[in-house]
Amino acid sequence: MTATHAVAASSDAAAIQAEEGGSQPTLLLHLPPEDFSAPRWMIREVAPETARRWFARYHYLADNATAARIWGVFAPDLAAVLAIGLPNNAFGVASRLGLTEFDGNLEISRVAVHPDFPAERSRVIRRVLAVAVPDVSWVFAYADPKVGHHGGIYQALGAVYCGVSPQYTGWVDDRGILLHPRTAVSIYGSQASATMATRGYRAVPAAFGGLHTYVLPLRQVDAIRAVLAPHTLPYPKRVSA
Repeated sequence: MTATHAVAASSDAAAIQAEEGGSQPTLLLHLPPEDFSAPRWMIREVAPETARRWFARYHYLADNATAARIWGVFAPDLAAVLAIGLPNNAFGVASRLGLTEFDGNLEISRVAVHPDFPAERSRVIRRVLAVAVPDVSWVFAYADPKVGHHGGIYQALGAVYCGVSPQYTGWVDDRGILLHPRTAVSIYGSQASATMATRGYRAVPAAFGGLHTYVLPLRQVDAIRAVLAPHTLPYPKRVSA
C-alpha cells in the first residue's frame, strides 16, 4: 500500500462525505482483507463531482458517465464506483437482440475500483446491481477490444456474450475532434460525405462500435437466455500482449 494510494482514497471519501452532508471522518484504505468482507460494504449513490474525480483517476476513459446513476461501494472507505444508466441508443441493444419485451435495457457504463481494494470487480458489480436495480430483468455492458478489454469481469458473472456491436463511420475535423454519426446528423441534418466534406470533416471508418457486447439476465433468466440463444457466442479470450 503506497502513501499515494492511501491519500487518494482518504481524500475522495472525505470529499464525498462533505458533499452529502456527512461529517464522520473515514479510515485510509489500508485495512486487513477481512475488513473488506461483503457484509461490511455500504452501497449508496455518490455525488457527481466525486464520481467525476474517481473516474478521472481510476477509469481508462477518465470522464464521467452521462444519463446514469452513480453508485459507490464503501468498505468503510470509498472503494469502488459504478455508473448504471440509460444507453446512448435507447433501442440499440434491446432491438438488435430482441429484448424489448423485458424490463431492463440499462447499461453498466463505468466500473472503477481502487487498485488496493481486494475484491473482484465481478463481485462488486453483482452486489451493486442488487441494490441499484432490484426490479429490472436485464442489464448490459460493453468491453472495448481496441484498448485490450475482452469482458472477463462479465464472463465471471455468467453474462451472455452476444458478439461485437455494429461499427459506424465517424467524422473528424482538422482539430482532431471526432463526431459520432448521430451527432453529425443532429448538427448538420445529414452525414452524407459531400455534406461533411463541405464542413471540413473526413470519414474515419469503424471509429465507433465494434465492442464486445454482454447481456446479464437478472430476472426471467431462462426466458431471456432463450431469446438470446440465436445471438449467443463463445466468450472471447484475453489477447496476450
